Amino acid sequence: MTEKKFSYEPERIAEDLYAIPLPLHDGSPVNAYAAFSEKGVWLIDGGLMSERAQTTLREGLRSIGFHFDRDVKGLLVTHGHVDHMWCVAPVAGAY
Repeated sequence: MTEKKFSYEPERIAEDLYAIPLPLHDGSPVNAYAAFSEKGVWLIDGGLMSERAQTTLREGLRSIGFHFDRDVKGLLVTHGHVDHMWCVAPVAGAY
């Protein structure tokens, strides 16, 4: 069986919004979103709390010119599935 390859490159979907694909446990992507302004970045869903997902999130933010600890101002969780809300602790821990 051939292993699937996924891209985790951020994609600009609006002037002030990027989709940042993050890996689930099986490697398939789920999107987090980074909405930004001159005041900083708000994440919309943030993926799993796994080291791989959180590293991918931080690398994605860096690739679009932001730093997680400095620029992320908050998190909007759209619903209670773990692939959307497990990242709350790392975001809250930045404050």
